[in-house]
Amino acid sequence: MVKLKDIADALGVSLTVVSRVLNPKPDKYGFVAEATRELVLKKAAEMGYRRNRSAEFLARGGRSANIGVFLPLTANSLIAELIMGISEGSNRHGFPVNYFFGFSEESYMNFFRHVSGNANSAMITYPSLTCLRLLHGTVAQYIAEGGKVAFIAPYNFDFQYDGALIMGVDNVLGGRIAAERLIERHCRHFLNCHPAEQLDGLRSRGFLQTLTAQPVESDEPAGILKQLRKWRPEDFSENAPLGIFAHSDSVALQLMRAVRDTRWRVGGNLLIIGYDNSFLTDQLPVTLTTIGQPFRQLGETLMDRVVELLYDRPVRSEMLAPFLVPRESA
Repeated sequence: MVKLKDIADALGVSLTVVSRVLNPKPDKYGFVAEATRELVLKKAAEMGYRRNRSAEFLARGGRSANIGVFLPLTANSLIAELIMGISEGSNRHGFPVNYFFGFSEESYMNFFRHVSGNANSAMITYPSLTCLRLLHGTVAQYIAEGGKVAFIAPYNFDFQYDGALIMGVDNVLGGRIAAERLIERHCRHFLNCHPAEQLDGLRSRGFLQTLTAQPVESDEPAGILKQLRKWRPEDFSENAPLGIFAHSDSVALQLMRAVRDTRWRVGGNLLIIGYDNSFLTDQLPVTLTTIGQPFRQLGETLMDRVVELLYDRPVRSEMLAPFLVPRESA
């Protein structure tokens, strides 16, 4: 294990200087020149220095630092990206992380009991609709007693929670990006395809706000398919196609399969944009244009902010920007 003295010896500076740079709570009267600070940080990274977080937090009283992460029990590429980002941030900061997965109140309470028993604890949690009662009861009490909580803003609906850090992806911007792409491709009519419970979702909001001057119809997948069967494909062309915004890649794939043996030509007289940039959407017979979400970056940023919380430093909530992944379907 690399020690402060090893870094000091490698640079030919005093141990006190290295300690002032790498101490999380340095002496406010201990000045270090910026050039020297940068040298120490660079050498520490090169030598693989990791702060002993356990000893540090034990010295602050209580137990060693404990960060728990609760995520939906879902095997998809977004959750994998999020886990990679959190893990990379954990490794960079030298904080251990424990993962918990589930949907039920029972699984959430198991996670909560593990994390909340430690005074030096923090939790990163993806709020489930089934756990809202706990969030505004048990978790609220935990926050009131000084617990640190970072929420991952959930899929496509507003989530507000006073006194807690909220990080996520700007779904309103994602809907706007989809609308702008379809306008750019000269669509003459637009369909907004969403799950039944997401009629007023954030992605719809961004999409519809951008298309105030165009004809738009919103419905769940079954209703969109009925609409496609009613319309004549020959009334649309590559120069004036019909544009569909699907609120997830899975919904987009459902629509693409449904029109496969019809006169609708995805990428021709019918343009479809999905959401999530899911695994293998770039390997389809007609590759899927989609809205990507920077979940790996989100995971790393979450860890940065949670570490700040553990040191009682001010943090700000933030929504990261999604991005267009242009492919053949639009």
